[in-house]
Amino acid sequence: MRKIHRIGLIAFSLVLLFGLNSCSNTSLISSWENSKFKGTQINSFAVVSMLGKRLDNTAFSQGVIEAFGKEDIKVEDGSTMLDLKKKYKNNEEFEEAMKKLDVGAVMFFRLLGLQKNKTYTPPSPDFGPYGYWGGGPYGYYFPQPYAYYYWYPSWRLSQSPGYWTETKTYQIEVAIYTCQEDRLVYTARTDTIEPTGSVQLGQSIGKKVVKDLMKLGIVPGGKKKKKKK
Repeated sequence: MRKIHRIGLIAFSLVLLFGLNSCSNTSLISSWENSKFKGTQINSFAVVSMLGKRLDNTAFSQGVIEAFGKEDIKVEDGSTMLDLKKKYKNNEEFEEAMKKLDVGAVMFFRLLGLQKNKTYTPPSPDFGPYGYWGGGPYGYYFPQPYAYYYWYPSWRLSQSPGYWTETKTYQIEVAIYTCQEDRLVYTARTDTIEPTGSVQLGQSIGKKVVKDLMKLGIVPGGKKKKKKK
């Protein structure tokens, strides 16, 4: 019985662990809006992910595209549109390439840092009842009026071992530039704890960013009313 109880506790712990890790926690740490931007709302973007080798840039961009798509805002993968493998001679040449894009603005995502935190959980006592059959075969086939003689609680005391837990926090920044004026419209910094993958990370951050953009009236769907582009 004790063994079965331990197996149940282990199974429950695993379900809880995977359940927590399956949904990452993204926080919008800060954001900035260019107050001089008085243009029309932006309803189409190109996304460019520059997250280094730790993450899949294409998969991350796909997650962002899906998050914005749920708000009916068109986003395309800008890595091929801008041909990032090409070495531009200067900023002016890159700006000219942006102006040729058939979108209102470009979102640039870059990885600022990866923070690792370790937390130690000390051993904890595990104390509780488990059933014990005391009557033997005779008591089962020929029950007596004193039920406690055949089935009564016994108590066990054990201890769950201590363990270390490491959590990873991805710090990612987004900057949005309009294509025609090459003007910085918006920047934000996000922290995401334990994403399950690059797509899910893009979805989680994209959801936070698009909600903030809507709130500020930079994209359609927010409280501020501007002429739609």
